[in-house]
Amino acid sequence: MSGVTGLRHGHGRFTGRRGFTLLMSVVALAIGVVVLTSIAGLSHNRLSQVRLSAAELQDRWGSHSCQQMLLRDAGRLLQKEEGELIGKAEREFRFELAGQRMFARLADENQKLDLNLMLRAKSVGEVERVVDQWSTTELRAGLSLLPEANRRSRTEDGLECWDQVWLLLPGYDTQEFVIGSRRLTLWGNRVHLFADDKLVRETVGKWVGPLAVERLLQARNEVTAGGASANGSVTVQDVVQRADLNERDRGFVTSLVTQRSTSYSLWLSLVEGSRTRSSLCVREGVPVGNEQVVERIHGFRW
Repeated sequence: MSGVTGLRHGHGRFTGRRGFTLLMSVVALAIGVVVLTSIAGLSHNRLSQVRLSAAELQDRWGSHSCQQMLLRDAGRLLQKEEGELIGKAEREFRFELAGQRMFARLADENQKLDLNLMLRAKSVGEVERVVDQWSTTELRAGLSLLPEANRRSRTEDGLECWDQVWLLLPGYDTQEFVIGSRRLTLWGNRVHLFADDKLVRETVGKWVGPLAVERLLQARNEVTAGGASANGSVTVQDVVQRADLNERDRGFVTSLVTQRSTSYSLWLSLVEGSRTRSSLCVREGVPVGNEQVVERIHGFRW
């Protein structure tokens, strides 16, 4: 009896060892699965990061290539046609680079309304109304000149980017910046002598008054009608002298008006499926004398 009992106990101990071994095998297998899953997850994340980094690198390379190709030659690409008084205000380009579809808008910033010039001569409320009038309808609902930007506008640097001008409502994207900035700028510094009358009036009028502006425009048109502009010989000084402005107004006009564009911008939009990446590069000509400028480059990405 005791032998049978001993046999049974021995059989029980053997079964326990097998169960323990099986349990440990299951635990080890579970740990292995967790480890492999973690490794696979890390590998996937790293692969995603690598793909994202590669896409960003390709994006930056494409943007840099376009900037070198278009912005560097902006003056030539926007140059005036024979018989014209002023070059093109903007040109659009569509192309594919390294498998990416790109949309580019190259623009002459001296043929736009400079908000920094406006802020030096007008109140914030007046400038907000100007922005509302000159921007697109789609942007007006989400338009705001931020208080911080208003204070900084009194400094030497002024408004530095479109984020300081526009607050976009939910549902809008940075393509609205591209649209809204077609007639507005932060980097023009001066308005082109042969820009449209409305732009010249808005830029110069607050400084010299409406009467002086009309005399300036009349003198410009008279010089143009005389044919002197055909060979590009007309200067701001020529027009100012013909307009017979007083010394104060002459000083303002010569500091606000130029016969040669020196500031250009390039908006780039890279289309990747349903996603669009936007970037802006500006080649700003900062006046340091009558027609002397120092070039500054500004870059923004959204």
